[in-house]
Amino acid sequence: MSNQRNVLLTYFGILLATLLVFRLTHATAILFLPLIAGLVICSRYSIVSGVCTFVLYLSAEGALKLMSDYSLPLRLGPDLLIIALLFQAMRKERVQNKQTRFFAAPYSILFWIHVGWCLVEFCNPFSIGLDSSLAGYKVYVSSLLLYFITYLAIESDESLTPLSWCMLGAVSLQTIFAIEQFSTGEMGLAQWSPHYATALGVSFRGVFFRPFGLSNVPGGASTMLYILAPVCLSVLIKQKRYISIIACTLFLSGIGYVLFVSQIRAALIKCMIGLFIFSAATALRTSRGFWQISGIVAFGFVAISWLLGMNDPRLENARKRVDALSKIQSVWDVRSEGTTESILRIVSEQPFGLGLSRVGAGSAPFRDRIEADQRYGAMWSFADNLYKALLIEIGVPGAFFFLAFLIAVTYRAFRLLIVLWRNSPPSYPWMIAAAAGVFTTFLGHLGSEGFLYQPEAGLVWLLLGAVVKTGTLAVNERRREAQAF
Repeated sequence: MSNQRNVLLTYFGILLATLLVFRLTHATAILFLPLIAGLVICSRYSIVSGVCTFVLYLSAEGALKLMSDYSLPLRLGPDLLIIALLFQAMRKERVQNKQTRFFAAPYSILFWIHVGWCLVEFCNPFSIGLDSSLAGYKVYVSSLLLYFITYLAIESDESLTPLSWCMLGAVSLQTIFAIEQFSTGEMGLAQWSPHYATALGVSFRGVFFRPFGLSNVPGGASTMLYILAPVCLSVLIKQKRYISIIACTLFLSGIGYVLFVSQIRAALIKCMIGLFIFSAATALRTSRGFWQISGIVAFGFVAISWLLGMNDPRLENARKRVDALSKIQSVWDVRSEGTTESILRIVSEQPFGLGLSRVGAGSAPFRDRIEADQRYGAMWSFADNLYKALLIEIGVPGAFFFLAFLIAVTYRAFRLLIVLWRNSPPSYPWMIAAAAGVFTTFLGHLGSEGFLYQPEAGLVWLLLGAVVKTGTLAVNERRREAQAF
C-alpha cells in the first residue's frame, strides 16, 4: 500500500510539474511526459494503480491535447492507457493462474454483441472511410473496457481508498486551474498557449468568457466536477470532525464557484442532483449524516445566493444564465426544438446508421469528407443528444445493443445498492456516491452526446465497474457468513 501511494503521489507530481514547466518554457515535448509515465505505471504496477493513474491523467488530458495542438499520441492518450491496462490485467491473470476470466463481469455477452455490431458498421455503404470507422470504433469500445478492468482491479474495500483520493486530486486540479483562469481571463490563457485563442473562438470572449480548467473546451472542467463531486464529498466527510468541516467547505466553495462561472447550466443542475442523492441517502442512514448533510445543504443555498448577489461585471452573464433556469420550460423548448423530428427522419431513412465518426468530436478529423457527402453531409453530423448520435452512427440495432449493455450494468449497480441497504458494508457510502454520479450523466443524455467521449465515458464505465464489483464482494461475504452461521 505504501509503494502504491508513493507511485501515485509521484505521478501526481509529474502531472503538476509538467503543466507548470510548460507554462514557463512552452516546450511541447514535456507534454508527453505524463503519458509516458502513465504507460509505465499501467504496464508495470498493480491494476488499481493503473486505474488511479488513468483518472489523474484524464483530469489533464484535454489541456495536454490542446496545448500540443492535438498531437496524435496525446489525442489517443486515454486509449493507449486503457490498452496498457488491458494487457497488464490479462498478463497478471495468466501469471497468477486465476480462475476468473477477464470478461467475467456481469453482462459481458451484451458487450460482445455491441462490439460485433460496431464491426458490422465497417461495411456500412454510407461510411466515409475505413480509417474513420477505425477511429470511431475506439469511441464505442475503448471506454467500455474500463468496466471490465475496474471490475477486475477492485479486490476489496481497501482498493477504493487510492481511487477515491485520486478522484479528489483530479477534481482539485480542475477546480484550482479553472479559478486561476477566470481570475486572469483571456490574457492569462494566452500565457499558457496560443492555441487557447483558437479554442475560445468568437463566442466565449469578454463577458462571455468561460474557464477551461484542464479541459480543451470553454467550461469543460464542469464535466469532471459534477460526476465526481459526490465521491469526493464521501471522502471528505469521513475525516476528523473539524478537518471534515473545513475540507467540505473549501471543496463545495471551489466547485460551486467553478460550475457557476463555467456557465454550463446542465452541469450545475446535475451536480446539485448528484449531491442531493448522496446527501439524502446518507441522512436516511445515520443521524450524524443528517446533521452533516443539513449543514451542507444550508451552505449551498448561502453560497449560491452570495454568487448571484456579487457585484462583479464578469459574473453578469453567468447570473443571467442561472436566472434563466427559472423559466426552465422555455430553455428546454429552445434546446429540444426539432429533435424528435430529426430522430424520426434518421430512423425512417437510414435505420442502420451512416457509419462511424459521423457525429460530435469524433467527426472533427473527417470534416472535409462529411461536407463533401452530398447526400448525408454536415447537417447529419450534428447531434444534440446521445440517442440521436447513436442512431446516426450505428443505427437502430446498434443503439439498442449499446443502451442494453449500459442499462443492464446500471441496473445491476442500483440493485446491489438496494440489496445492501439494511446490512451495508463500510464501502456503502462510496457506492452511493459513485452511483449518484453515474445517475446524473443519464440526465444529460437528452442534451448532449458527450457521454460517448472523455472524460464522461471513461469515468462512468470506471465507476460502474467499481460499484458492481464492490457490491458483489459484499453480497458474497454476506452469503459466506450466513452459510457459516
